Amino acid sequence: MENEKQAENFKIAISSTIKALAKKQDLNILFSDATTKESNIINLPKINFNSIDEYQNIRALADSEALKIKYSNSELLKKFEPRGMIAKNIYKSAEKIRYEKLGSENFAGINLNFKNYYQKKFNEQSEETYNSIEKAFDIILANHL
Repeated sequence: MENEKQAENFKIAISSTIKALAKKQDLNILFSDATTKESNIINLPKINFNSIDEYQNIRALADSEALKIKYSNSELLKKFEPRGMIAKNIYKSAEKIRYEKLGSENFAGINLNFKNYYQKKFNEQSEETYNSIEKAFDIILANHL
């Protein structure tokens, strides 16, 4: 029962943080594995709260989603989107790092969340992953957060 209460409090805190960072109170934050294209819904992964890593990952993912709403313009991005799958992936990755960098510069807690998240993410990558140009680009850009 206590774990359920803590999990619910964590979800409320994450939801409030996203709304405050994005400056949009009408957002609906869901914790599930479903995907949606609706602009007022943020869908974070379903979490089991089995480890501190899960909490930290959700915090970084939530920060990223909030900063995307705050600093990114999907219409403008679409207008200048390049052709080709690799070019599109690099373009999207650069935009993600751009808005995460802006948030990191303005909020020390967000900076720490991203550093922890990317450090774990890149430590878990296999050698094969580094051969992907898109992943290599992610690694290079994320190191500048």
